Amino acid sequence: MAGFDLDIETVNHNSGAGGYCHHYWWTTDDDHWCDEDGCNSDATQEGINAYNYFKEVYNYWHDYLGRDSYDDDGGDIQVYLNVGTNWQNAKWQSYCDFLEFGDGQATLDVVGHEFAHGVTDHTSDLVYMNQSGALNESFSDINGAFVEGEWEISSYVGCERSLRNQRPPWDPTTEAGVVIKPAQILVSGALDKIGRALEAMGIDLEELIERDRELKTRLLKSSPFEVKMLVEFIRCGISVIISLI
Repeated sequence: MAGFDLDIETVNHNSGAGGYCHHYWWTTDDDHWCDEDGCNSDATQEGINAYNYFKEVYNYWHDYLGRDSYDDDGGDIQVYLNVGTNWQNAKWQSYCDFLEFGDGQATLDVVGHEFAHGVTDHTSDLVYMNQSGALNESFSDINGAFVEGEWEISSYVGCERSLRNQRPPWDPTTEAGVVIKPAQILVSGALDKIGRALEAMGIDLEELIERDRELKTRLLKSSPFEVKMLVEFIRCGISVIISLI
């Protein structure tokens, strides 16, 4: 697989240090578990699973969208596992281009979710607050669901949430559901606010992914006007879909 460049290390429950990017400069060769060619004998099952999940996520972006890693330039996917003590979370480190996972947090949907944050950083670069933050989070949720093929996101392990049952009303200035719901309806059908079945709208997965790709390239970094217009457009789309029932 040309362009697939991966490095997975354990940080043995330490936390990052050294400025905003929390670099793990003290890791040793024994802490290195996997690269793009596979995992070594030191890797635990958690490391092996993470390798398989990142390979699958890379293939998703590469095969469906023609994108070579998060930056579309074969960027090294640097992954740190076993971060902190009882840290039930995961994070894409913006501007630092690496990912952090607490114990057991590197599941397929969460890997897909966090990797999509990297794609957003290198495309629309949506600021993580208010409307643009809601859009940022919704793109990660949708792509995490696409990768796994399920509308349940383990965000994070032990705290599963359903993207299928998100219901209006939403606050479009802060909530990602305003984007997630139409995507879920378009792909697989859903229930409206009074529980009636919505028919799938006949748009296949590849087409919706392509629309998502086009949207990412068009969005400005943090323009309140552009983001507001997009959110209003999506709200109108929900109204149209419901009116067809």
